[in-house]
Amino acid sequence: MEVIVAELLEKDANKISEIWVKALPADIISILGEDFIQQAYLPFFFSREKKLGLKITSYGEMAGFIIFDFPQNFLSNLIQQNFLFLVARLISAALKSPQKIFNIFNVFIFILLNKQHSLDSHFELLYVAIDNKFQNQGLGFKLVNAALGKISEKAIDSTIIVKTLSSTKETNHFYKKLGFELYKNIYGRNFYRIKVSNFTDLE
Repeated sequence: MEVIVAELLEKDANKISEIWVKALPADIISILGEDFIQQAYLPFFFSREKKLGLKITSYGEMAGFIIFDFPQNFLSNLIQQNFLFLVARLISAALKSPQKIFNIFNVFIFILLNKQHSLDSHFELLYVAIDNKFQNQGLGFKLVNAALGKISEKAIDSTIIVKTLSSTKETNHFYKKLGFELYKNIYGRNFYRIKVSNFTDLE
């Protein structure tokens, strides 16, 4: 299989949003829609100084992406800069599907609880998504492993954290195989971390 990991670019926005909403349907950013991802989230992300975004392609087609950043003020600044857009999208999503109100409520509860357990000084894996048609091919593992390698080249003393959408056995196995340790569970979501200095390239 011809697989290439490369830097995520602004011109990839359409494909990123397409993969995002399909691969992560319960995530609040997906609920807000592709237009919010393209017009608000990604422009904000690409404007950040300390960030890392990578994509993985299979035979020339983008199969997934991964996004890292420092969580300090990330969410609050995103909301402040796009408040009216955010409110409009939340109302629209709720009207289209009342079930999404429950998902949104759960996310906000998680955010509030998360503030009490924040590790803002550490790099965070914010999102990783693989297109549904490319799943179960090991691409997610290759992408995260490559991203950890990139980070280890720049910040050997950093700790990377991940806050997962679920706490399934598959998710737990995935991150532990990459060298992450599970250190807490908040509102049904697992928190993992890894010291960059402990990273070993598994490819």
